[in-house]
Amino acid sequence: METHLPTYSAFVRTLAAEAAAVSEARFVLAGAVDRRSPLIWAIALLGAGAFGMLLTAMSSAARSIGLSLASHLIFVALLLGSVLPWLRPADQAFDPLAIADSLLPR
Repeated sequence: METHLPTYSAFVRTLAAEAAAVSEARFVLAGAVDRRSPLIWAIALLGAGAFGMLLTAMSSAARSIGLSLASHLIFVALLLGSVLPWLRPADQAFDPLAIADSLLPR
């Protein structure tokens, strides 16, 4: 198996140099989709469902089961909300100047 690391390394370094030469180079990643909006909608719908469950449960005789179901919905909404910091917005552009030198082949 032959190695192509020297030519690949030269290609990546040339590409990084060209990108650094263009001060306003920003690339929108191809196929980037917004993953935050559907998740936020799901959290909002779970919250609305939990609120509706609490209102319905407090007006009937099934308070304990309604409170239990609403707490489960809120817990799932909290779990979904904990993922949000790791999801970047889809309109965030790729910055070639932000590539760390340690990630470039030597």
